Amino acid sequence: MQLKAARIVLAKDNCLVAIGGGTTWESGAFICDRGRAIVAGNDCMFSSNIVVRTSDGHGIWDKKTGRRLNLPADVSIGHHVWLGNGARVNKGATIGSGSIIGQCAIASGRLDDNCIYAGIPAKKVRESVHWTRDADLDELPLEWRDEINDPDSDVSPLETDIRSGVIGDIVVAARRRVGGMFQR
Repeated sequence: MQLKAARIVLAKDNCLVAIGGGTTWESGAFICDRGRAIVAGNDCMFSSNIVVRTSDGHGIWDKKTGRRLNLPADVSIGHHVWLGNGARVNKGATIGSGSIIGQCAIASGRLDDNCIYAGIPAKKVRESVHWTRDADLDELPLEWRDEINDPDSDVSPLETDIRSGVIGDIVVAARRRVGGMFQR
């Protein structure tokens, strides 16, 4: 893992940030708030000035009921995800493995595996893609090389991991490992 000018902020109690092996990060911030979690899979590439947040940082309240309208939520970033320069990932976002979030895009909600998202808000602009750190297909992770050679394959092993809840399992295991620190 190589983190250059990365800033991790754990605001309030019971927050968790987990970053998988082989991930690189140029600069930006993970801001985890109010007992939530940010989990990023293995082999991700986070460019400069990215921001990932589990909350808005301020409360918005219904005037009549006094109910909070903008609750915090966990963020899940799959394996081998590329966040482009200046990308933003909002609370509650789930980014599928192998996806690319374009420069200055704002990601919210559930984003599919192996897709390119761009814009504000981020919209899917291309499906069924793979990316490499260099412009060489040999740099593609082994898990996906077989898929390229097998045109009948429609689900990658990493896609199956996300669907079966591996990222969620990482959060649960990490919380168990540190004991009662993360009780809700």
